[in-house]
Amino acid sequence: MAIPDFVTPSTDHYIFFIDRDESVSNDLNSKLLANGFTPMFFTDIGNALVQLSQVKPEIIILDTDFPGLDVINVLKTIRKQDPDPVFILTTKTKEESLSINRKTAQVFEILTKPIDEPELIGKLKHSSSLYLEKKKHLTFVGETEEKMRNELEWLIWKEHNKLADKVYLGKTLIANLKNSLLQGMGLGSLVSLIELLELQKKNDGDIASVPAKTLNRIFSSITNIHSWLDNVENIRRGYENVYQQEEIQEEEFKEIIHATVKEMESFRKIKNHAIVMGRFDIPKTVIFNKVVLGMVIREFLMNAFKYSPANSKIHIAMFKARNSLSMVLMNDIQKMEGGITGVPEEMENEVFEPFVRLNNVFDERYFGEEFSMGTGLSIVQIATYQVGGKVFLYEVMDYLSQDNPRKRVAAELIIPSKLKDPNEVER
Repeated sequence: MAIPDFVTPSTDHYIFFIDRDESVSNDLNSKLLANGFTPMFFTDIGNALVQLSQVKPEIIILDTDFPGLDVINVLKTIRKQDPDPVFILTTKTKEESLSINRKTAQVFEILTKPIDEPELIGKLKHSSSLYLEKKKHLTFVGETEEKMRNELEWLIWKEHNKLADKVYLGKTLIANLKNSLLQGMGLGSLVSLIELLELQKKNDGDIASVPAKTLNRIFSSITNIHSWLDNVENIRRGYENVYQQEEIQEEEFKEIIHATVKEMESFRKIKNHAIVMGRFDIPKTVIFNKVVLGMVIREFLMNAFKYSPANSKIHIAMFKARNSLSMVLMNDIQKMEGGITGVPEEMENEVFEPFVRLNNVFDERYFGEEFSMGTGLSIVQIATYQVGGKVFLYEVMDYLSQDNPRKRVAAELIIPSKLKDPNEVER
């Protein structure tokens, strides 16, 4: 199929098919057209990139059989021009397809040749639906297109790996339960104290005497276990709660932020953090949920307190874009011994998985946190989605808060602006 010098964009369902084999266009062209797609075939990646500046394809199918092809770098290059298309890879062998990490490559599907036409059409229709759904979400908050694209494709990858996810979730849950039970002042402490009591007891017939100090420590540990069980119940409710959108007036919004920060004062003092709050430029009325807003701020602050250095600053800022309201909390990165430092890019979505923690470091001083065992961000994300918002956690270069720019962790809440400031003039 000849490649035109210029193609006028239209509402057609364009597909870019990049394959060295010229016979592909002869085999598939009529079939794709009959199913409502407008295919454009390329035997050279460079030509495809040129056309990408003029045509907005819904789907890009890339064959991996190009000499010296680095799949990840080629996909990154294409995404720099257009981050929206859904990507499908084709490979010569099943072994080659298994060697490509779909999550890392951020592709929807990997097909092996020869391509089964009915399967391909089914995948294309699914991909087209995904593209339209993704576009709807991306227009929701224009300035977060890249992050939301990554999130959607992460969810797609997870959909294809449900069984592996269940196994992973089970293993992660067991590991976190074991870690939470055995560390600190909970069951692990109780087991150790009971063993100590066994060594210290003195038998006198049917009566045994034990040191009062050890016995008192056991009673204290039991109290902590009751607190832990209460926290487990709190986690259960967190996942089950249903929230509704409501109007929050400007002063109410600000009051919730200040009241929540004050509520977290005892945790702030643990490492002597300084909280710096910027100017809050928000609409007169916001559509969100008051309880969820407080929950998000508490979880953001708790993570900042736990995983940033002592005596460091935590900045809270608010930004108003045309279609959204963004609250960003930034904190310095604390180096973790035997753990993961900061939030690596490849784990920006994993941190929102239930019972996932980047570090299993337990700090007894934060024993009273609202949610534990790696559930806080997951619960906050679910609650935020219910009322139309989005939450993100990522690393960013901070050029504003100090003279020397440095990498920090940013926790961001995005709320769509559904009601305009009454003082704004419609244009």
